Amino acid sequence: MSKIAILGSGALGTALAINFSKNQNIEKVLIYSRKSEIQSAIQNDKRCFFEDIILSDKISCTLEIEDVERCEIIFITVNSLGFTDIVDKLSKLHFKKQPLIVICAKSIGKNGEFFHEIAIQKLNNNNVALLYGPSFAHEIAYGEMTCVNFIHNDKNANYIDLLVDSNTNLRMILTCDYIGAQICSVMKNICAIYMGIMNGVGMKNDFLAVVFKFFVDEIAKTIEIHGGNRETIFSLCGIGDLFLTCTSFDSRNYSFGYAIGFEKNITNVLIKYQNNYPEGYLSLNNLLILNKSKGFDSILCEKLSLFLKNDENFNVDLLKNIF
Repeated sequence: MSKIAILGSGALGTALAINFSKNQNIEKVLIYSRKSEIQSAIQNDKRCFFEDIILSDKISCTLEIEDVERCEIIFITVNSLGFTDIVDKLSKLHFKKQPLIVICAKSIGKNGEFFHEIAIQKLNNNNVALLYGPSFAHEIAYGEMTCVNFIHNDKNANYIDLLVDSNTNLRMILTCDYIGAQICSVMKNICAIYMGIMNGVGMKNDFLAVVFKFFVDEIAKTIEIHGGNRETIFSLCGIGDLFLTCTSFDSRNYSFGYAIGFEKNITNVLIKYQNNYPEGYLSLNNLLILNKSKGFDSILCEKLSLFLKNDENFNVDLLKNIF
């Protein structure tokens, strides 16, 4: 029986806790939160985030990061802005045995570093995995069937067998392309903003399909430039997550882009989303820094960056001109 820690008490962290609490192989699921009101809700009321779901007794919550030292598997579900801080906190802990670290945050470091590289270096722990793929948190929480990629460099490890059983609704398929998976996870959010803007200004499905196809090409090229496997674009964490994120208003990135296109005012939308920007907006500049380190210009991402920076002039023709 294993003990799992989930760092982050938002939608995804809570949804994963609900899923794993159904697993007969898992003894305890510990959520780490910085908010005392969330700890109280989980500990006393057995409710949190998805308020109509009663949490299993397997799930508990702590405000003390030191409590995760008892856990064998640690999921990092904080957003990209909190990733480095949470890894720094983990680096100060004392584990009897190095845990498996599973990164769910989807972005790139401010200097163009990949998240798995940051974790390996700061934690002095090579046992780092990623969990990426088409997975809305609310669908995981409410028991809808979901399938994602578990990215790990040891094909013989039995982590998937441990994390998935007949009671859980989250399925996993093993891959080992860390670079490709992370580029897909970042660029699918950027693509969703781009397509949301195009939909918001009234562009029709034919053109949106062209944007989608051109982004697939650009993602595959970006993966190749950075030494990943371009075939990863056709995986769950690639085309699967790209489709989900770019076609649903449940996607914060797509909804953010749509709001910009519909309102035709970048500044107003940025004010509305202040302190809660979607991951695609937060990671766009970091991706461009990463690409420039290889002398590579990602055309669509560059266009979106220029468009968003010029908030006084709503130059949507810049985004339309992709041919």
